[in-house]
Amino acid sequence: RKQLKIRYKKPNRKPEDRTIDPYQIANINNEWYLYAFDHKRLDIRCFLPTRIESAETTGKIFERPSSFSLDNYLSSSFGVFKGDESYNVRVRFSRTIAPLINEKIWHPTQKIKALKNGEVELQMNLSHLTDIKRWILGWGSQAKALSPDELVEAIQAEARAIVEN
Repeated sequence: RKQLKIRYKKPNRKPEDRTIDPYQIANINNEWYLYAFDHKRLDIRCFLPTRIESAETTGKIFERPSSFSLDNYLSSSFGVFKGDESYNVRVRFSRTIAPLINEKIWHPTQKIKALKNGEVELQMNLSHLTDIKRWILGWGSQAKALSPDELVEAIQAEARAIVEN
């Protein structure tokens, strides 16, 4: 409940002073994240504690809204990033990977459709595409993004960049 003034440094940027009300720290996919109300952005933001160069209390006490729940806040996310958009994400997986996709709940909104050739199609409604893009790329040629178009294009551009490097 203590408000903090932090010096926060994103990669390839100059450090910034931020005043935050820390709401919750969480370990997601083996990485620590701090969710806090950011007074500069007037919104809840996600901070990586390893990027905080310094922190000191401002002397102010805050009340975290009783309505805040990290589970609810991230319910439309695939990982740590939350957005204001709504994306109908569809991904097709090879029959080699299909059993792995079928055995897990990847997202609360997921729907899995079995295809005739043994492949499966996973559909989810997400608010942000960064985490899902990384996840799809991690499956390599065993996964193909089908929608939305901006996700398909982002993955194609990343694949081209991998080959060109």
